[in-house]
Order: sequence, then structure tokens, then C-alpha cells
Amino acid sequence: YSPILDSIVYALNYTLMVAGTVYVHYFFILPIYLKGKYWLYFPLVFLVMTGFIILYYLIDFSLPFNYEYEEGEEAFSLGGLTYDYLLLILTVSYSSLYYFVEQWFKNMTTQSQLKTEKLQAELNFLKSQINPHFLFNTLNNIYSYAQTGNEKTAPMLERLSSILRFMV
Repeated sequence: YSPILDSIVYALNYTLMVAGTVYVHYFFILPIYLKGKYWLYFPLVFLVMTGFIILYYLIDFSLPFNYEYEEGEEAFSLGGLTYDYLLLILTVSYSSLYYFVEQWFKNMTTQSQLKTEKLQAELNFLKSQINPHFLFNTLNNIYSYAQTGNEKTAPMLERLSSILRFMV
């Protein structure tokens, strides 16, 4: 059993290895993958995992704490190294899954915004086509009422003016 300070330092060191690998993978390697450079993905992931594992062991062996190993137990073993790689592969897989789900949701949101903007543009285009036609027909009707001397001419001009004011 190790003292509490030793355990905290070792746990922080291990967390640094896992978190560092995940963040480098998430923010640097996955965007490279999405740019179409698929052949770079696996070598980069392997290099990042190896780099953080080496950093972990360098920090671990340079700490001043004296951990007493039992007979047959080693500070560095192939089983421990395999465990570290498997743990990092699992965390990289989870971060990839999270990244791609997040990208999918962003794409869905962008698509819905583009559809809304497209419909709005089409509606505005139709409105711009209808407005001159509507104005032309209304003015023709008011003109015909004015020629016959109808009493409805003045109220119709007033309503047309309020409609145009509203539209502008």
C-alpha cells in the first residue's frame, strides 16, 4: 500500500497519459482524418499513444517515491504496456464515437438551417413576383372605378396605400 500522496501523483500521471491522448486525438488527428487523409490516421494515433505512454513511464520512473516491488514484480512489464495500449485504444475509440456523433448532429442542424433559408428565399422570390402583378391589377381596378365615377374609388386608394405602406 502506498501513501496517499504517492497514489495521487501516480493517478494524476496516468490521467495525464489518457487525457493527453484523447485530446490530441480529438482536436488534431480526427480533423485530419475528416479532411480525407485516411492513410495518416492510424500511424498518427499509434505515435500519439506511444508518445504519451513513454511520457507516462518517464515521469513514473523519475518520481522520487520509493515503491517496493514484491518478488517477481517488475516496474516495467509487457503486460502493463499491453494494458496501457488497450486502455488507450478503448478511450480513443470512445472519443472517435463522440466526435462523429457530434459532427453528425452539427450536419443535421446545418442541413435544417439551409432548408429553412432555402424555403425563405423561395418565398421571398415568389413575393417579389406577386407584388408587381397584384399592384398592376389593383391599379387597373381603381382606374376603372375612377372612370365611372364610383364612390368606392377613394376608399380603395386609401386601402391600397395602407397595404403598400405595410409591405414596405
